[in-house]
Amino acid sequence: MTRGTIKSKLKANLCALSACGRLSRAATIRRLDRPESDAFSAAHGAATHLDRQHVQNSIAAGRRLAARVLVIQACISLAVALLFLLQGWPSALAALCGGALVVIGNMLLALRLFGAVQAGGEFTLSRLIAGAILKWFVVIGGIYLVIGQFRLPPLPALCGLSAALLANLAGFRFRDN
Repeated sequence: MTRGTIKSKLKANLCALSACGRLSRAATIRRLDRPESDAFSAAHGAATHLDRQHVQNSIAAGRRLAARVLVIQACISLAVALLFLLQGWPSALAALCGGALVVIGNMLLALRLFGAVQAGGEFTLSRLIAGAILKWFVVIGGIYLVIGQFRLPPLPALCGLSAALLANLAGFRFRDN
């Protein structure tokens, strides 16, 4: 079977499955444009040179990413607390506590997700959901304690919390080498 035949059959199948009966543009399936040897090796699990460069789906890569995000969140929380030190110790402590709540919540999420031996997709998804629920219980309960019980200033606490949450974007931006 040639690549042209495969593409035409795929296009016919996609047109038959589409809701309106026709597609506005042809669908492209990756890796069909490569030579047959690469397509065969990719289909049978052998990693090609291109695959090894861009794919990191190991548990170790997830642990490294979680550690990197936690370090970035801690550094940003500390920087926000140092900025609020200009307003006094209570403001700096509130900002540090707000950021620390997010760091602790994400640490619990990472420990819950990567702590045990991975069994399968459903097990991993349930651990992810449980870790996310635990994270938000820590964050919401902690911000209640910081603002409601300890009577620390709310604006610095929310700024520290927001800055640490936005640090997730910075953590995902950088790649492993």
